[in-house]
Amino acid sequence: MLPRVSIPRNWIVDSKSTLQWEQRAYSSQNTEWEKRLLEMLEKTAGGQ
Repeated sequence: MLPRVSIPRNWIVDSKSTLQWEQRAYSSQNTEWEKRLLEMLEKTAGGQ
């Protein structure tokens, strides 16, 4: 169960339920987090 108070987080979990990537917080002024998230989604979906 997640705590009630938390900073924004993104998790990518593979098909074996293994955490592949976690990102804590992000800035609306910095779009690099979005690029990294998409890269990790593609990598995990591809089984790499």
